[in-house]
Formats: sequence, structure tokens, C-alpha cells
Amino acid sequence: MDAFFIPHGQGFAAQVHTRGPWSNAHQHGGPPAALLARALELEAGPRTDWQPVRFLMEFLKPVPVAQLELRTSVVRSTRRVRTLRGVLSSSGVDVCQAECVFQVRAQVPTPDSARSPQRLAPLPDALPPYTFPFFQAEVGYHTAMDLRLPREAWGGRTCAAWMRAKVPVVPGETPSPLQRVVLACDASSGVAPPVDISKFTFLNPELVVHLWRDLEGEWVGVDAFSEAGATGAGVARSTVYDAKGSCAASAQALLVEVR
Repeated sequence: MDAFFIPHGQGFAAQVHTRGPWSNAHQHGGPPAALLARALELEAGPRTDWQPVRFLMEFLKPVPVAQLELRTSVVRSTRRVRTLRGVLSSSGVDVCQAECVFQVRAQVPTPDSARSPQRLAPLPDALPPYTFPFFQAEVGYHTAMDLRLPREAWGGRTCAAWMRAKVPVVPGETPSPLQRVVLACDASSGVAPPVDISKFTFLNPELVVHLWRDLEGEWVGVDAFSEAGATGAGVARSTVYDAKGSCAASAQALLVEVR
């Protein structure tokens, strides 16, 4: 059964599609972020009433490709804003956590000038497939995502990519816009690596995404750029697009180390 996670017992069994680039035993950050996003959306209530506006993911330990347990809690709940928290654990140890802020949906007649006219082009259907070249395993996150490069060749600090999940987060469900966005945004530093990946590693201990409208369609456009200082710190930032324009922005702190 192809999916990033399979429900098993009281939790979820991570599948090979979750494998990340740094170790075959550890997940890429995108799939657990999407799994937590799913749980927090279910806790928040109908998407017709509540919209996610900020998603913050923190990686406490490497997330194993293994059985995971999930728990959620309410941080804040008012008439217009809800903040929910989710934690994934493995063998009783917390490995990552997320908070999502939801705002009540409302019809607000903002002018066109309130939105950026920029688009990410060309659109993905006109582009050839591409696969990240730096994963160790033959099967992993890199093969579970359909990837297209609309502009630059891969390998520099500035690069854009269209990304689409080939498998669902869990079987039988279509990923929500939020799940699609966080699944792709955690790859921003891989889309535009700040340093030579053969000489350095750059794990991200966190990911934050701000959203101002729902992604439309399956494709997530990530227009990314990254930087690294001389003290081991870096950042990868991206603007997120669909075919109609921008809908979100993300940032990742990076822990840069020599291999």
C-alpha cells in the first residue's frame, strides 16, 4: 500500500517513502510535518470554518522510519483564533512537534493591490521530471515527490521547483492544501542548497510556514534561496506558489556542518 504512513495500532507506521537524504534510517522532514498538519486540521474542525495561517515544526531528534505515536492538545481557543499543538513520539520518546495557528474564515473584499502579481513560470506540465541527486536510498522522499525545475539548474543557492506528492500522507485520503505545502516546504534547503552538499550537511531543526490563502491544485511551487554564515548557521527561505500566484512563505534555520 503506497503512502507515507500507514495507520497501525494507536499510531502510524512510517513507510520507505519517508526516507530522507542524511540517513536511510531517518525521515525527511516533510512527511512528519504533513502528518502533524493532518492531525491538527482534524482537531481544528471543518476547513470551511477555519484556515491555517502559521505552521511551526520543530525537530527534537532525528525522526526514525518506524512506528510513531501522535498526540494533540489545544494551546489557545478563542472566537477567531485557535492554536493547536501536536507531538510525534517513537518508543516513548518525543521526536518532533508542531504548532498551527488557525483563523476563522471570513469574506473580506481586499483589493487586487493587496496581492502580489508575481507568478512562477513555466508551469509544471510543460517541464521534464527531475530527481534530487543526493539521497542515499533508491526509494525515499525524493522518489515519492514529482519534481520539476522551471528556471535554474539545480545546485545553487537560488533555485525554484514545482513539487507534487506521488503518494498520499495516509492511504485513501487526498492531502489538504496545508499538508501539500508543508510536505514541499521542508525541501526548500534541498531545492536551493546554501553550500556544496558533497562537502557539508545542513539539517534544519525547524520549519515555519505562513499562509494567506489555500493552495489550489496538486502542485506546490517553491521559489527558494539560502545563505550560510561562518559560524554553522544558515537559513533557507521560499515563496510558495500555485498556478494562480503566491499563497505562502516559509523559512528554515539550518545547522551547517562539514562532512
